[in-house]
Amino acid sequence: MSLLVYLEPLDTCFFREARSFGAEESTFAASGPPTGLTLYGALGSQVLACYGESLQNFVNHRAKDIIREKLGTYNPELQNNDFAIQGPWLTYTSISGHTELFFPPPANLWVSGPSGNQTALHLIYPEEKESWQGKQWDLAMETPCLRPLALPQPALGAWPPEPGAAYLSATALQQYLAGGMRRLGHSYQEKHFYVRESRAGNRIEPSSWTTAEAFLFFTEHLRFRDALSGSVYRQAGMAVVATNLTPDDLGAASLFLGGERRQVGIRSETLVGKLIPEDPNILATIVDKKRFFIYLATPAIFSQGWRRNWPFEAGAELVAAAVPKPIRLSGWNRGERHADGNPRPFFRLAPAGSVYFFEALEWEAGQFQSLYTRFHCQESLSEKYASAGLGVALVGAW
Repeated sequence: MSLLVYLEPLDTCFFREARSFGAEESTFAASGPPTGLTLYGALGSQVLACYGESLQNFVNHRAKDIIREKLGTYNPELQNNDFAIQGPWLTYTSISGHTELFFPPPANLWVSGPSGNQTALHLIYPEEKESWQGKQWDLAMETPCLRPLALPQPALGAWPPEPGAAYLSATALQQYLAGGMRRLGHSYQEKHFYVRESRAGNRIEPSSWTTAEAFLFFTEHLRFRDALSGSVYRQAGMAVVATNLTPDDLGAASLFLGGERRQVGIRSETLVGKLIPEDPNILATIVDKKRFFIYLATPAIFSQGWRRNWPFEAGAELVAAAVPKPIRLSGWNRGERHADGNPRPFFRLAPAGSVYFFEALEWEAGQFQSLYTRFHCQESLSEKYASAGLGVALVGAW
């Protein structure tokens, strides 16, 4: 069974980025939306607490049978664990009271013109092979099949196109994957979900109860928005898909999340099928054109930086990619009681919203069907921490 778990902050949240932070380093800690690594640990700890099991017993493989049934055995690699998540993604309550999910802006979706319904959309696709034949560029030496993206050319005096920044609703995302997106609809930019607040703090010297020298520091918190629209309380938050759990496994109605142990409310509902369902029309277009793209709905760790050796059948060639600048990820290995001061390795990730374009001119229909079923909102493409929400891919047509 899978659960769609909603996380609704009761206070500000602090999710520190993977930069050095201390008196001898930077004294400012920036924050941003968490990766799945943070949510994976929080939900796993919640399950342990619900069944009265200690982290020490879980780490040392002495957990109760019910814990082994729900979480499997302790595996710090987080690659093929029995308990896995997908996400997180931002959420916001609609005017009807329904909680909607929003997905990161695709890197190949550009916009121009004023905001609102007058915004013009530009879906950026690779140059066609025929128009690029015989031309050379620097990346061709490393990846011979790679072609540049065809950027929009505005008319003289028109609004210049720029990368889109709006998070897409599930409805808009389906249209994007089908290649038929005409307007953004009720998609929102980051500021619609939360604002950033700077906080100052210090370290107190225990012997004197005064501020320790050189220990004034600043942190950036996220305050998720809420509002009352008529009789509907509208709130921003996050959501993840958690496998192998039932609503009873999460116990209490709140949990601690992120730095400074800030509380978030939790509620869940059973998820039947995939979060973003497969679309037979998209598959039919892919089979007809013999090409597809992969949209990263969550960040991914790849062995070759912005890309990897793709786990597809032979004959699928990467022909273009739209990848923003990398994000950073580190974290802590869970010890017998807590993080225990054991940092995880530092990684640079291909960010959520990255898009990879493929052609498979020799493939048959069954091969496209197999790829679509296996990787669309299902198997992770991340080469590290796949069980912790990284590398969730959606397949689209171009």
